Amino acid sequence: MKLIFHFVVLCAVLHVAASEYDRERKDNTNSVADGMQGFGLEVTPTGKSVSTTTEVPRPLTTTTTTPKPKQPPFSPCKDVPSKVSGTYLIRLNNDSEPFEVYCEQEKFGGGWIVMQFRFDGSLDFYRGWNEFRDGFGDLNKEFWLGLEKVHRITRGRKHELMIELKDFNGTYKYARYDGFEIGSESDQYDLKDFGIYSGTAGDILFYNKGAKFSTKDRDNDEWPFIHCAKSYEGAWWHWDCSDTNLNGRYINATGRQSRYWLYFRYKNQELSYSRMMIRALE
Repeated sequence: MKLIFHFVVLCAVLHVAASEYDRERKDNTNSVADGMQGFGLEVTPTGKSVSTTTEVPRPLTTTTTTPKPKQPPFSPCKDVPSKVSGTYLIRLNNDSEPFEVYCEQEKFGGGWIVMQFRFDGSLDFYRGWNEFRDGFGDLNKEFWLGLEKVHRITRGRKHELMIELKDFNGTYKYARYDGFEIGSESDQYDLKDFGIYSGTAGDILFYNKGAKFSTKDRDNDEWPFIHCAKSYEGAWWHWDCSDTNLNGRYINATGRQSRYWLYFRYKNQELSYSRMMIRALE
């Protein structure tokens, strides 16, 4: 009887110990779970931990820049399809670099390359040889295109010349020649050809055929005692100080330093506007 009593007591002790162990194990498991949840992890029934923050992969993005279309260069202004006057690229041949010119596309049938434009006196034209050779000014304002460019343009194909003039009273006249070509720099950009005249301003270039270009720092005229470009303050194809001076001073006065075309009014009357243009005939 005493043996049975001791056996029952032993069983009771073992049951209590097992219960305590099971409770401690559950407490420890809960503590670990709480800690893992603190780090953003979820405890699953299998005891494995899975991250609750899933990183979504970003799609690959590529930035493409559409290149600005380049304006194709044309040969002369006559080949420009637009009927709007403005600056365009022209190419003289397939091997040459294109360069920018102002194309008059609306008057006289269009297709004209403007080589000189003066209308408000904002640009000083009393300059030296290198500047007249290379060109100066703004193609959208007053400018001189440049003798070298004009030589290269006119040497390869036949061109015509148009000169527009206007005085300070608003009287407009023009001179048109069915040919125009100038020589190279080694020829001092001499006036080789200007064709047959038509128009209302009078044929004053008749006296300048064959003349070399002169500037204030290069005297190529035929007058032995006077440097015409310097005395008249205007670079031009001076022969013996010619009867036209479209690159002279922009002043509203009569005198040899002013810009004039003698046959406009048969005196050296200042002009308020001049534009020289060339156009390919072939």
